[in-house]
Amino acid sequence: MDDGTEARRWRPAASGAGERLWWLAAAGCLVAFVMIGFVQRVDPRLVAGESVWTKPMKFAISTVVHFVTIALVVRRLRPAWSASGPMTALAGASIAAALFEIGYIALQGARAAPSHFNVGTPLSAALWSLMAGAAVVVLAPMAVVGALAAIDGRARWPAAVRLGVAVGLIGGAALTLLTAFRMGANMSRYVGAPPLVDSLVPLTGWSWHGADLRPAHFLATHMAQAVPLAALLASAVLTTQASLAMVALASAGWTALTLVVLANALAGRSLAMLIPP
Repeated sequence: MDDGTEARRWRPAASGAGERLWWLAAAGCLVAFVMIGFVQRVDPRLVAGESVWTKPMKFAISTVVHFVTIALVVRRLRPAWSASGPMTALAGASIAAALFEIGYIALQGARAAPSHFNVGTPLSAALWSLMAGAAVVVLAPMAVVGALAAIDGRARWPAAVRLGVAVGLIGGAALTLLTAFRMGANMSRYVGAPPLVDSLVPLTGWSWHGADLRPAHFLATHMAQAVPLAALLASAVLTTQASLAMVALASAGWTALTLVVLANALAGRSLAMLIPP
């Protein structure tokens, strides 16, 4: 067991403007999620077999998780970085991009029109391209903050947590871009035609019998939470060396799982085919 000295040095610093902006944006997105949920209860319209409000709700709650993660990490970087002007600018840009994405998806939901893969008109095609660019801006803090965590020797966390944060955020950003742009190039969440007879995974709405690219995208995006959480748990109960090894194992395992799920879908196989009979 670790003697706890390293963990006791994990103390938050005063919050900077960028961190506060991410917290405010997360709160705003949570309010939007709840409000859209109320609207969904009284609006029965469907697009492609699901509620017109499902996609806006998913994006709103996913953005909450994303911004909370970034704010928690920035809180523990050295103050010269966490409270800097560039960090504030990064926060502002990512929030503006996220608001554009959620706003456009919600608007299309209200119109009972698809927001993704919709290039039926020049305007729709232009907005779809802007969505792709906005996604990169929204993801940028993951890569930047993850890199800062990796090199910040004064960051207030145990060594395993610093490694988990760095790998989780940088790896998550890279895998998210890989899966998102692969889905965009496919111009569909399915590889091949949607299944004629299907069942859906509870809560997520993923296809169980179609070659659905969304599970891999989900795993990629949430590597930013899964690996740091594994690092926190490991550092609480294991020695420093053992917890570092556990973080390396968790990072490799999560990356491998994401790539296997992606390769399975790209091969035209369903999520159900990954589960042995």
